Amino acid sequence: MQIITIILLSLTGFTALASDTRNTNLIAVGQGISSPTSTSTINYSSGYTSESPLGTIYQNGFRLTAEYDKTDSTEAYGGEIGYGQGEWGIAAGQHKTDCSGCKATSAAALGLNISDIGVGIRFAEDIYGVGFLFNPRGTHRLGIMVEANSTAGNGKDVTSYGVGYSYVETNYTLTLDASKRSFEDKSVDDDRMQLTPGIMLRADMFQISVNDKITLNKDKSNSAQNDKDSVLWLGLGIGGDKFHLAIYSDYVAELALAGSVFF
Repeated sequence: MQIITIILLSLTGFTALASDTRNTNLIAVGQGISSPTSTSTINYSSGYTSESPLGTIYQNGFRLTAEYDKTDSTEAYGGEIGYGQGEWGIAAGQHKTDCSGCKATSAAALGLNISDIGVGIRFAEDIYGVGFLFNPRGTHRLGIMVEANSTAGNGKDVTSYGVGYSYVETNYTLTLDASKRSFEDKSVDDDRMQLTPGIMLRADMFQISVNDKITLNKDKSNSAQNDKDSVLWLGLGIGGDKFHLAIYSDYVAELALAGSVFF
């Protein structure tokens, strides 16, 4: 959290120069629970839950997105198509890692805003989620996400929960999202929680997102879970109502790209 505070103070001049923008959700911030992105809603997410399906309502008309992400050893490709017009939106996508025997994953999402209460559903093969977003067009936004995953078979179901808050102004967004998993298999430690404070700054056609993904309550005795306590990930966006390119470092992979066109 201290890192985010320092960056916010150092970039005060940047926000002072920023101008008005209609779309506050072009790049990812936090875990996508209280401020889901409109450009990679289906295939990309950084928490234990998927991004909220309410990201679909922020699309400007029809959207086509091509995605690429890589680590040192793997590459992956994805694509999304969607339509949104403020009060409702829908999107679908597919993502595949370029490796022998790897299967493509497909998912779809639908979001609906009714009297400043957003309700959305997300569905894939044996993975189902529901999201709520209160005041999705306002300054104070509260998000809730619940997702059930039964892909591992009988007795191996995983339920993920997420909650978040975003403070959204014209030129910046402050976000704090948290998510947790509950395993049906009680031999698996399920005390871990991911906490992601983040900030997004916007100026004309440019957006910057800085986030700290913090893992709490890790089981130190399990070497498979002995990953980093804190990971700083960054996002850079260029574009607006007609086209957009999002570039991420250490978000879903070491490098991730999402190029979108709106029409």
